[in-house]
Amino acid sequence: MKFTQHQQQIIKHIKSGEIYDLESYLKQFDLCEYIKYDKETILNQFTQDDICKTYHYPCSLTPKAATVITDDEFIQKSNTRQIDCSKYCTLILKLKFDTGIKKVESNGEIHEVNFYDGVYIGKSFDYIIEFLTLWEYLKSELLILEVPAALSANTLGLFFEKSTDTLVLGNSLDNIDFCDSTYKDTPYLVDKLYSFSNEHYTICKEYISKRIYGTPKLNLFIQKGFKTSEEALQKSALIAAWLAILVSIFLTVLPYIYSKYENSPVKTRIINEVTETNDK
Repeated sequence: MKFTQHQQQIIKHIKSGEIYDLESYLKQFDLCEYIKYDKETILNQFTQDDICKTYHYPCSLTPKAATVITDDEFIQKSNTRQIDCSKYCTLILKLKFDTGIKKVESNGEIHEVNFYDGVYIGKSFDYIIEFLTLWEYLKSELLILEVPAALSANTLGLFFEKSTDTLVLGNSLDNIDFCDSTYKDTPYLVDKLYSFSNEHYTICKEYISKRIYGTPKLNLFIQKGFKTSEEALQKSALIAAWLAILVSIFLTVLPYIYSKYENSPVKTRIINEVTETNDK
């Protein structure tokens, strides 16, 4: 098998222990992108947003869209004595950071991928496929060993990709949870949304909870120019076969060459010169 320069570098990094799983491979070659939601920026956007952040509701009722009134409406009705202010409770919205928290299920366990802490996502799935193809080849040649490893949220984060769905922003009330007085931060991340690719995850599922280690044969494999012992023997046999063919051809044409130049002037002159030298 002929390896590209990139694949040879991967194999060398596996031998050195720098690459041992999918995540370490992508980070080693800068094939992933770091995405982090800045909470301070999002909070500033929320603060500057002119949406209503203060609501009032009858203390005898549960706060919800149908029972709350805005602060402006509350003041107006209070001034006109349409309501008894003493019987109303006040609700002040606070920002809820939840758009960047992604729940991913894998093998019956729920993992949390947190974009507020920062997540590495793969730049291209083609890079992942190339690595896993090489992984399978090295395993088939007993050049690496597979061992179980704990699945981390970092690995699952690699399978997120920029969302192509267009987010339709509805009424601001849709983002409010009146039960805990929070406002979702989704409107401030409309151009930074990422979704989990179940297709890519399913393709790579059997690899993401494993680590690989190079066997002693891997070092010999690299020393032999990235060829297995069988491939090295085949190359030697091929070289020997070509040499045999060349020798056979040479022996075939040798009599012809000899007969052609047997009585040539050059040969006669050389013989005469040698004879004269001996006579002297």
